[in-house]
Amino acid sequence: GDLGGKDIQKTHSLFIRAARLQNSHAMSKLASMYEDGLLGKPDLNEALEWWGRAAQRKNKYALYKMASHWLGKYSSSTDDFIDGVNKTIIEQKIKEYIDIAIKKGGNAAMYLKASIHENGYFGKIDLNKAVDFYIRAATGDTGSCLDPILALQRLLASGAISADHFEE
Repeated sequence: GDLGGKDIQKTHSLFIRAARLQNSHAMSKLASMYEDGLLGKPDLNEALEWWGRAAQRKNKYALYKMASHWLGKYSSSTDDFIDGVNKTIIEQKIKEYIDIAIKKGGNAAMYLKASIHENGYFGKIDLNKAVDFYIRAATGDTGSCLDPILALQRLLASGAISADHFEE
């Protein structure tokens, strides 16, 4: 249900206490609270701070969120530096975040990796790898996920891939 102001503040306080004890799940939840503006106005900087802390502790959702944030900046920039950081370093960090999250069974990270291969963000387009990661994302640890299924459907409908991609 809808949380009132006192409940939000109490929840926030509990997450802060758990985060101080190095609980990465609490850190990730705090980040979501800031991103969604549950404590006032949305605060992406504060959200990124908490996701960064949770990602350092290998929280798969936080790893995905950090990779997604930086990929958004990476894919929309033509500059060699983004926020003062060399684009090559950002590319390495994105790959690191995604690879760790995938090793931990992160469906969302698999979906992100599929998108990278589909769009050729770090090199050439590789639809075979994109299809593989979309399938893995759709059938991963949290069960069926609609986004990768829709992505596969889009690729099939556009003619970019054929049913042959699904044969062993």
